[in-house]
Amino acid sequence: HLSLRRQRQMCIRDRVYDVFWIKKIQENLYWHGFIKSFPCNKHDPKLVYVPKEGNCSFKNTEFDTTLTFTKYFRENQNNIKFNENLSPIAVLGDSVSMGWGVNDNQTYSSVLERNLKRKVYNFGVGGYGTHREILRFFFACLRKTFQ
Repeated sequence: HLSLRRQRQMCIRDRVYDVFWIKKIQENLYWHGFIKSFPCNKHDPKLVYVPKEGNCSFKNTEFDTTLTFTKYFRENQNNIKFNENLSPIAVLGDSVSMGWGVNDNQTYSSVLERNLKRKVYNFGVGGYGTHREILRFFFACLRKTFQ
């Protein structure tokens, strides 16, 4: 178990603590399996894959959605004035947090943002486990905002 301080040090130096062969197995499973079928992801050497920046439309038999990502988080698409005295909230998680199957303004982070009138950053990525969720958060340029 790495301390939070140690994780920050590792991320600041832009290194990831991973066992090489496990990462290679993950990459093979993702890129020869289910991730290939999701057009909104791209390869990333540190996190195996990340969402592509910009708008991405995804349609299947269950839903037809448009997802909008910046380099580090999914947009909430709320045009509201935030209370500047309140610190923002960071949402980390997998496909539930990311908002799989819903448009940008329908994710729970978007609803939370509208109800609290407080900026909420949605760092969720479908298929990520806790380790990559935390690493993605620490790689974000915005991490200083949450310290």
